[in-house]
Amino acid sequence: MKVNPYYVDLARIFLVTFMMAYASYLDIKERKVPNKVWALFAPIAVVLFILDIIGKEYYEIFMMLINILIVSAFGFASFYFGILGGADAKAIMVLGLMLPRWPVYTSHSLPYIPLVLDALILGAIITLAYFPGCLIYNIISGEVALPKALYGIKMCKQQALEKKDHYIPLYALRENGSLEFKFRMLLPPEEEIEKIWEAIENSDLEEIWVSPGIPFIVYLFMGLIITMVYGDLIMGPILNLII
Repeated sequence: MKVNPYYVDLARIFLVTFMMAYASYLDIKERKVPNKVWALFAPIAVVLFILDIIGKEYYEIFMMLINILIVSAFGFASFYFGILGGADAKAIMVLGLMLPRWPVYTSHSLPYIPLVLDALILGAIITLAYFPGCLIYNIISGEVALPKALYGIKMCKQQALEKKDHYIPLYALRENGSLEFKFRMLLPPEEEIEKIWEAIENSDLEEIWVSPGIPFIVYLFMGLIITMVYGDLIMGPILNLII
């Protein structure tokens, strides 16, 4: 018995929204997303996939499997090469399984580009709002030192140390152990970040530059919402310009 694809799509949208909202909340609050989140939703994605392929042509099933493979490979590669963190990579792989095709209701789809990759690109573009956001905050706060005002915010050292799990210090350690300013949007390895915080704590600095460190999973969530509701917003126009 063939399942109406509209119902499958509605279930997927609801589950993806809930999953990503919860994962974003955890990543902001705890700075980590437990594996049990992905372990819970991955089997549900498999069930929806099975329901979705009932009655479909072999070519459609093949394309869905290819999309899952492409997205999963991208998620793994992004983690392996240090582009994204573990939670982001796992989210991408589960999303690839949860959204193996474009929803049937949207008229703005790109059949040969996986929906998740389209949302990823849109999410990456949304991250660019970080820079004017920091600048506006710093102007209001009276801190207009460029380019630092574009990259982060200035905080009292003690306040930053008390909330260090929620901020990324915009510094790196020189060979002699001293600090130098360095722009970051992603957390460095845990061992390195601890050494940087230790150096900051022992320094004479009273104020330091930090990044709010909004997890990429939040930007990905924004890109997904737009892509699931509207469809393709970015890749189509770009491909039209190129081709």
